[in-house]
Amino acid sequence: MINMELLVTVIARGVFGLFAAIVLSTVIWSFFWVTFRPSSEELASFFLLQTLIVGIPAGLAVIFAWWNTQSSQRIQLMFIALALFASVIGAWGTNELRGVETHYALVNGVLRVPVFSIRHMLASMLFGAVLGGNFVAGAFFLCRSLKYREN
Repeated sequence: MINMELLVTVIARGVFGLFAAIVLSTVIWSFFWVTFRPSSEELASFFLLQTLIVGIPAGLAVIFAWWNTQSSQRIQLMFIALALFASVIGAWGTNELRGVETHYALVNGVLRVPVFSIRHMLASMLFGAVLGGNFVAGAFFLCRSLKYREN
């Protein structure tokens, strides 16, 4: 039998987490882009900075959306670390996959014509950070809810 209360809770938290992470990441990224205008001379450090600027706010929004007050403090700290890590790694991973599509091929490092689009970079990083963070946080929440009856 499906627990309808748990299903509604997971759907509501998931939708809120998706929208909150998208909005917060976009606002923070826009603020940094307009205020500091980071240089793209060294692409590796540029992508790392962009990954952190997109991933950390997405992770914070995900934490807020999936926060469980019934868990112990140790579990809450583990959840914070896991959600932030998943959001940042999600942003970095999708940026790397985007690079395979546009910059280089996987086989023997064959170079392609470099195509760089800030919009495409931001969209792929947002996609990875938001979905990665929410997926991991949702799985963590669902696991704790089913195993330990925490809601």
